[in-house]
Amino acid sequence: MELKSVGTKSISFERDKDDKGVIHRHQIDNLSKFSTYKNIISGFLFDFRLSEHTYFCSISDFNNMINHLDKKSFNEKDLFDWCNPIEIEKKKLKVNYRYNINKFFEEMRK
Repeated sequence: MELKSVGTKSISFERDKDDKGVIHRHQIDNLSKFSTYKNIISGFLFDFRLSEHTYFCSISDFNNMINHLDKKSFNEKDLFDWCNPIEIEKKKLKVNYRYNINKFFEEMRK
């Protein structure tokens, strides 16, 4: 997994090595490669701090999304339009969050 936390409404990505983005081309390529291994689920955890939502997106869904977008960034709406994200439940503590990882793993098994 690659973990990305942003304080903006969108997350940028690199279509090739010359682009600049929060998600780098080598991360996309390596997650795609790892997804071909037996019993491996690879993808991104996206934390949108402004909306206080965190999602898991499989690399295959992510690749599908960026292949359909004509821009170099995506937002939460794009994520729901093109992917099947799993929301990670979290509870805000005083400063940090506590994530419900057990529920996430249960949903991954479905």
